[in-house]
Amino acid sequence: AAPAGAFHLDLAVIEAVELPSQQNSFGQLLYAVAGRAEKLYAFYADANGANCHWTPVGTLATNGGEYISGIGSFDGHRVFIGTSQGRLFRLDMSNLAITPATFATARFADSKAHKFAFLGPTTAFVCMANSTESGATVFRTTDGATWSEIMHGFEPGLPRQNYYSIATDWTTTPGQVFLAADNEVFVSFDAGARWRTASAGLPRRLIPPTCAWPTILRANAICISARLAIRSGGRNSRTTASIPSRRAAPPSAET
Repeated sequence: AAPAGAFHLDLAVIEAVELPSQQNSFGQLLYAVAGRAEKLYAFYADANGANCHWTPVGTLATNGGEYISGIGSFDGHRVFIGTSQGRLFRLDMSNLAITPATFATARFADSKAHKFAFLGPTTAFVCMANSTESGATVFRTTDGATWSEIMHGFEPGLPRQNYYSIATDWTTTPGQVFLAADNEVFVSFDAGARWRTASAGLPRRLIPPTCAWPTILRANAICISARLAIRSGGRNSRTTASIPSRRAAPPSAET
């Protein structure tokens, strides 16, 4: 028999908690969160990694054909969830209450929420994408409840296109945000207020729009850099570039 809390990982969206601090009744830390269809799960373990297990923590009230397409948490106390119909929710782990998000600026129809990034427990970003790019956008919250679109065209702003990955360096003040489209990267050094291109040395996308390989963007808080990896042509070739931040990395930080 399957152990309690077990579930199939296929088709699940899984993200690690950035800075785990939320604990269950056994004193275990919440290290990861996952969503599969309309179900939500939490991954707990002892501080040494022992006794790890998944446990169900909630169920979204979804519409027909809607499913969880993005999930994330900064410290485990609040979990943010996005769906394939562009709806956003917050799960409070203290009481497992699920609260729909409020949009200060209207979200676009047919947009899918698929990637979260954090600068703190209640400061978060989410990428929205759709097939036509007409509703492609990035939303931000600073209170964990109300989301506003990062306005396109703000100098130097963001063009209207699908953004597939976002990463942050929350160790800086103000926080740094890295945002990746199919063939270019943008960076903000002031928590998303202003943006500039940071694509020097990166190739344009080498894969057709229907290819399933994702654009991957990671910001390393130790190296203080972002790396974009592109899997091209269905093969495992990868192109990597570093984007230095304004703050120099410590001499021993490079890995």
